[in-house]
Amino acid sequence: MARQEKKTPEQWYQEILRAAQSLFITKGYEETSVNDIMNSVGGAKGMFYRSFQSKDELLNVLVDKWAEQYVKEVSFALYDSTSTFVEKFIHIMDTIKQMSEKTEGLETFFKESDKFLLRKLTEEMTAKLIPPLSAALQSSMAEGVLSIENADFYANYIIHGAIGALNFGDGTPKEKISKNLRYLPQ
Repeated sequence: MARQEKKTPEQWYQEILRAAQSLFITKGYEETSVNDIMNSVGGAKGMFYRSFQSKDELLNVLVDKWAEQYVKEVSFALYDSTSTFVEKFIHIMDTIKQMSEKTEGLETFFKESDKFLLRKLTEEMTAKLIPPLSAALQSSMAEGVLSIENADFYANYIIHGAIGALNFGDGTPKEKISKNLRYLPQ
């Protein structure tokens, strides 16, 4: 019988992340146990706790990863010094639409039992999106394109308004987002 290769702590960490993401998507966060995750990767429960203090910490890492992916797409436009504010805004709206249409990896957020996951992801993305949007607004103010007094206020207003608009109406979050995306310019 061949002996299994010993995994490094980083290998365990990455395998646990991948397994947890997959299980959270298929079963839901609340329905997934640490034992489920470790059975999926073929490890002992103690190995989980060498990588993460809790399932909540693991969730925070995944939420941060998902939020970073989203923010990376939007920030690209915001920090592009060759684009006008209007071009940046159009790119941001296109990115929001494209990313909102993608549910791969985020299906768990559309389950009724996992509403808090959607809220957690939304809070994380909002916190990461506001600084670059505020910087773009400040730049536009300095260029004389916008005449506003407080870029931070308007960055919050835009981001929270977009989230509210996407979640407007009746139905599940997935149904509302799908319906409301049709209102965005093509």
